[in-house]
Amino acid sequence: MKFLLWLFLLGFTQPILASGEHDAWAGAKSAYARQDSVLLTRYASALRNYPLYPYIQYWQLRLDWDSLTNAQVMNYVDSNQISVLSQKLLGDWLKKLGHDQDYKTFRRDYVQLLNPDTEIVCDDLDAHLTESKDDVLEHGVRLWLSPYSRPSSCLPVFNALFSEKGNYPLVWERLRLALDNGQVALAQFIIDHFLNNADKRRMAGLRSVLRDPIAFLENRRVKVGAKPDRILLRFALFQAYDKHPKRTLKVWKKLQYRLNRADRQGIWAGIALRAARNHDKTAVRYFDQAGRHLTQEELAWQARSALLEGDWQLVRYSIHEMPPGMEAHSEWRYWLARSDLKLGETVKAREKLVGIAHGLGYFSLLAREDLGKKLSWPHGSYIPSAEEIKQVGQLPGIRLVVYLMKENMSPEANAQWFYSIRNLGDRLLIAAAAFANEHHWYDLAINTELRSRSVHNYGLEFPIPYRSTISAFSDNHHLDEAFVLGLMRQESRFYPEAISHSGAIGLMQLMPDTIRWIDGKAIGLTPGNDNNISRNIGQGTWYLEYVLHRCNNLLALAAAAYNAGPTRVMSWLPSSKMDGEIWVETIPYRETRVYVEKVLANTTYYTMHLQSTHASLKAWLPSVSSKTGDLNAPDGK
Repeated sequence: MKFLLWLFLLGFTQPILASGEHDAWAGAKSAYARQDSVLLTRYASALRNYPLYPYIQYWQLRLDWDSLTNAQVMNYVDSNQISVLSQKLLGDWLKKLGHDQDYKTFRRDYVQLLNPDTEIVCDDLDAHLTESKDDVLEHGVRLWLSPYSRPSSCLPVFNALFSEKGNYPLVWERLRLALDNGQVALAQFIIDHFLNNADKRRMAGLRSVLRDPIAFLENRRVKVGAKPDRILLRFALFQAYDKHPKRTLKVWKKLQYRLNRADRQGIWAGIALRAARNHDKTAVRYFDQAGRHLTQEELAWQARSALLEGDWQLVRYSIHEMPPGMEAHSEWRYWLARSDLKLGETVKAREKLVGIAHGLGYFSLLAREDLGKKLSWPHGSYIPSAEEIKQVGQLPGIRLVVYLMKENMSPEANAQWFYSIRNLGDRLLIAAAAFANEHHWYDLAINTELRSRSVHNYGLEFPIPYRSTISAFSDNHHLDEAFVLGLMRQESRFYPEAISHSGAIGLMQLMPDTIRWIDGKAIGLTPGNDNNISRNIGQGTWYLEYVLHRCNNLLALAAAAYNAGPTRVMSWLPSSKMDGEIWVETIPYRETRVYVEKVLANTTYYTMHLQSTHASLKAWLPSVSSKTGDLNAPDGK
């Protein structure tokens, strides 16, 4: 019997060993995916000396999750400090301990976790509720005042918060935040779990508002006496204004003086914010009705509405009203300098522009040109030595990255990479970026270089991979190669397998529907080697030429259209001519606004990089108007 068992085991393990580590690894991955712990254990015995063995151990622990002991988990954490999995396992284990309310063990293990997420932070607060309640509740208020959902582990802290007298008004504050941000499910949860019964009944009108906000407002019996009534009124006004601005304002002007001053001004601020995003010239007047107590977002759009109106005094006032951290941002320092220029205070403007011009990026480039300086490729790149690059490559954590990349486990490799470089100084960060660049991990190279503060290597920050393919397609589609590179860098950081949260694919980040539409219209997208990289670049450059043509060859508009769609960009164009810089600053969607700024800055740097010549960011920003391009043409798909 023992002989037969020996033959069976030999017959099972021999093929694993003979097939090599790579095949054994593939078998182990498959066993884990099928949750076959017996088979995974057998593969593990063949991979004990494989550098990625910590992943096998992690999978084994995860499959035995319900029967694990704290000693097993902490033994793995202590034995695998070089692997990011030690932190991942510890974080998952702490969540289990928090769920089980084993706070004694939780507190002992928690100190080893580097970056706890909100769920674990709340578990830690739960663990301290009995001994430092005041401190816990102070943290709890900060977690509570969010327009977005929080993990269920935060509920004990929130329940403790509202067991204290005097905190009930915080419920209304968060309910308002949730509704202002369109988080209706969260608002309903707050209503169900934190309002008293009388207020719950009053908030039942939320369903009517969602069904038809304008009908709710025009009902003669609309109430404003109690807090729930005013919250519903505010939400209904904002919902209705987005669809029927004129009708909504007519109703609001009749109702407004039934509210106290603070509520009235808060609603005017919300209406002003929505009007400003729609480039409505009356937004400035609405902000005037709102008074001085504006949120950061409202202050930003008050400044932008003033830019649209050419009211530079109001631009300056709005920026000065911003909190220090916001006012110090290069965006607002730049527009403050521009307001000084427009108001004739040249010396003050120049001082501000000099401070901005020393940096990198969109506003630094604009500041340099406003100072009359020609833009040129940045000098002073730090070139890491071969010894420094070798030193990085020999780090145990980086060696894990190399093996993960060989096994086509890019997400895991990326997590391991940033865990491994977290404590490197600036020079070794540049060496790490060079190491990544040598391995064609361009996204890692760029993002690592950007972490360095005192030294930089601009060639690593603006690499030019896939040069022959990009050049060929740029020529085929009459595109500036620097523009294609600048857009691609922003879209994917040159990672060919990139997939966004929304499902966009590849170097050019195209949505599957867009790809099908392009393939139905375009011919000969893949001259030469027909591979995924070539095809994606071909499809993306074809589409970029399409949107650029519809935007009358204006790069700022084309970048916005590539990100948000041509039809949407059409709705953002002014009826009369507008300065291109102001148009970019007043793009309603923050994502698209930042995207356009970064693409244009990238394009400027690539122009200098490719041509070794002077470039101009302002050249990409001529005046725009509704007559700028053929944006009324159908999108097709």
